[in-house]
Amino acid sequence: MFRFSENTLKLLLNAGWSENRRTSLADDYTKALEHKNFHVSDAVKDFLYKFGGLSVIHPHAQLKEKNDWFHFDVIKAINSGDPGWVSEEYSSRIGEKLCIIGEAFRRSMILCMSPDKKVYAGIDEKLFYAGDSGESAIECLCNGDELKEIPEFLPEESEAAGIVYAKENLTRLKAEKSVGIIGL
Repeated sequence: MFRFSENTLKLLLNAGWSENRRTSLADDYTKALEHKNFHVSDAVKDFLYKFGGLSVIHPHAQLKEKNDWFHFDVIKAINSGDPGWVSEEYSSRIGEKLCIIGEAFRRSMILCMSPDKKVYAGIDEKLFYAGDSGESAIECLCNGDELKEIPEFLPEESEAAGIVYAKENLTRLKAEKSVGIIGL
């Protein structure tokens, strides 16, 4: 189990979080994400049950006299910008299907999670690594830690990544067909 720092725990508690929190908002968020054709992994669902709907106010990373905030309101995040950045651009850059979980930095960056729990923050062409899990990303955001930028692919790398992604999806679809999950 992830152990939050004392500072982060205080900020989470102020936002209404508790260790036993399980919000039904996660069901609404899952439906909204699926409606936008996002794959909602078990990792995303688990995270949204624990943290969905929270808005966390924390000290600004550079201006300590100011506050910053992030939230895990998926519907607000979906409606805030173009979800295609996550489902297309960022997912292809990472090589995994990312799913929106919220926004950070006063709603200027979209937060998204991979099926293996890694969290990323994106704004336009820029994508940053925020943590190995939702909890580590929360810790990073609350502490004002610097996010690591993930470089864009060069055109030839992008094409190669797309081919790998397509082959993986075809392999998955064939496997699902062989066990009768889908019909091709």
